[in-house]
Amino acid sequence: MLLVRHAGLGPFLMTRGVFGVSTLAFSGMVLATLLIAAAGYVANDVADRRIDEINRPQRVFVGRVLLEPRAMNLAGSLLLAAALSLIPLLRETGFLWWMLLFPAAGGLLLAYAFGLKCTVVVGNVVVSFLSAVVPLLVLFADWPALGDARAGVALVSSYAVFAFLVSLFREVV
Repeated sequence: MLLVRHAGLGPFLMTRGVFGVSTLAFSGMVLATLLIAAAGYVANDVADRRIDEINRPQRVFVGRVLLEPRAMNLAGSLLLAAALSLIPLLRETGFLWWMLLFPAAGGLLLAYAFGLKCTVVVGNVVVSFLSAVVPLLVLFADWPALGDARAGVALVSSYAVFAFLVSLFREVV
């Protein structure tokens, strides 16, 4: 996200070094993204516990070190912390859709962990879509500061499509 912001959008800013949102708001967005991804990993470990006990018993964490209910509480706490880390972004932009977008991403990761990954292609597309959304978040946050918006949109959108395709191919394999 930092690379997309500085190397991808930086050259297209109206005023060099002045982005659409402050460093604090941007950092909160990055932190929320990381926390939601971590919650998804925890939920996935809970969902895969029985399979992991067979396939890689030496690396099982949930059920041995951390009980399932506590792991789910951890996932919930990570999602709550993600929501709280978005407060600076919400205060600056006033866009309440940020508060809808991030929980939707968390919900999709939970749906993936507990069902979608077992469906043909759907789970793969969900994870790939979420990978593609990450660079677009940066674009939407810094949109107000873009001078040559068309070029910035083209660059970041191309990167998002690339992220989608790479993730989809990796998920399928």
